[in-house]
Formats: sequence, C-alpha cells, structure tokens
Amino acid sequence: MARARLRVGGIPARIRARPDVASLAGEVSYEYSDAWELRGRAEWRKKGEGRIGDFYDKNAGGKANAAAFEGVVERETRVAGSLIYTPKRWLRIEGTVGASEIENRGHVADGTDRSVPFRIETIVVW
Repeated sequence: MARARLRVGGIPARIRARPDVASLAGEVSYEYSDAWELRGRAEWRKKGEGRIGDFYDKNAGGKANAAAFEGVVERETRVAGSLIYTPKRWLRIEGTVGASEIENRGHVADGTDRSVPFRIETIVVW
C-alpha cells in the first residue's frame, strides 16, 4: 500500500483537491501483432460523505485526517477487458466486456449493485 503525505499549508493535499475520496486506476495493453491488441483496465474508488466547503479550523484545534472517511462510504470497483482487431488501417473491430460493483450507492447502506456491461464496436474510416 502506497500513501502520499503531501501537505499544503498544513492541510493534507487530498483534502484540498478532493475531500473524502481515494481512487486508483490503471490500464495495460499488449499488442500481439499489427492486427491484434489486448487491453485490460481496472478502477477503484472509495468516497465518503465529506464535501468541499466543510468547515475546517486548524487554529481552533481542528484536525484533518486524510485517512478517515466520513459517513456511509461508497466503494466502486470496475474491471474491463478489450480485444481489438485492426486488419486494415481503415477498419477496427473492438469487443469489450467488464464488471462493475458499487457498494452503498449514493451513500445509502442498502447492499451492492453489480453489472456486467459489454460493447462491440466497429469503426470504418476512409
């Protein structure tokens, strides 16, 4: 686990930029040949109920804890894989399938939403 401890004016930078949110995303791509490519993508996000504008007074003993999340925490995980076939410069066929899981959607503790979206796309350029 990696943690960034950047502070701006004594306040953790994460709070200044986006309060109560932690996110991570990554993508990998493998080109098997000129025509075939395989891609994978993963995203993770965790968001509490804090928001920009919440009062913070350091001089009055206020404490900002960038590791703590307020209220009901929404957690989101998404993964996707794509297979891309480009037999000619003007033709590209792409198929993508993924999975998504969101816990506490809208900060309401009511279970988990799951979905498995897919997409097939053809692009012709001339």
